[in-house]
Amino acid sequence: TLENEIIKVAKNINLTINTNGKEISGTSDKAATAKLFEVASGGSLTLTGNGTITFRAYKPDTNWDPEGFPTYATNTIANNGTLVIDGPTIINTTPRGGASYAIDNYAGGNLTVLSGTIKQTGGDVAIRMNTSTAGETKANNVTINGGTISGRRAIWIHLAGGKSTTAPYVNLTVNGGTLSTTDTAGKNL
Repeated sequence: TLENEIIKVAKNINLTINTNGKEISGTSDKAATAKLFEVASGGSLTLTGNGTITFRAYKPDTNWDPEGFPTYATNTIANNGTLVIDGPTIINTTPRGGASYAIDNYAGGNLTVLSGTIKQTGGDVAIRMNTSTAGETKANNVTINGGTISGRRAIWIHLAGGKSTTAPYVNLTVNGGTLSTTDTAGKNL
């Protein structure tokens, strides 16, 4: 278990972690952006095996004013590079009320889910396709070939807000797997 630590995959690093039935867990008690894994642009992380990766932030930003959105997010994995999930369970257990995601895939990020489970148990969204960075033009790519993605919302395409001059392309491809949502409004993935 890691407390207030981030496992960073830097540019030009290709890392594969076989969870092999084990658990990797992290927590944060800082009132700031928090995450367990961070994949930089040009970096690559492949997670395999039947283990579990969990993260919980104890001080998420629940202040929705004045911008109408929390200032910072808390993520199990923040991806700006290439991320492949093939087997493990990825969970974010941060309580609902802030911006927290099991996987936050940024513009320029490439996420492929081959198998496994991605879920947001305490908060809102399992996978956010984040395109809200001002001036970003790289595509946000998510491909679901298998596995289960679940949360209040399974996937959220977060389009650029008023501060952005252009929204990047969003490519969501679902070839298989299961998307499960508990959102009763019926308008969200």
